[in-house]
Amino acid sequence: MVEGLADPVTGAIAESDTHLIKFHGSYQQDDRDQREERRLQKLEPAYSFMIRTRLPGGVVTPQQWLKLDAIATSYANATLRLTTRQAFQFMV
Repeated sequence: MVEGLADPVTGAIAESDTHLIKFHGSYQQDDRDQREERRLQKLEPAYSFMIRTRLPGGVVTPQQWLKLDAIATSYANATLRLTTRQAFQFMV
């Protein structure tokens, strides 16, 4: 995986590494808002990583919310997304 992340030719990770990162709650995806424009320019997709955290029972305390928000602000793109899967998602 280290070699794949260091590849200067692409912003994507190798297909073989996809299963490994999914196992640990992270996913590679392309920016849907830029997908068509980049395709027309014959550029590869604008990849980013999504990290999902579990939220057992779908309940979060105010203190947990503030910590998750701090993580999103410090280490992600400052957005904290709630999912229908009882989870939070960070985009990196």
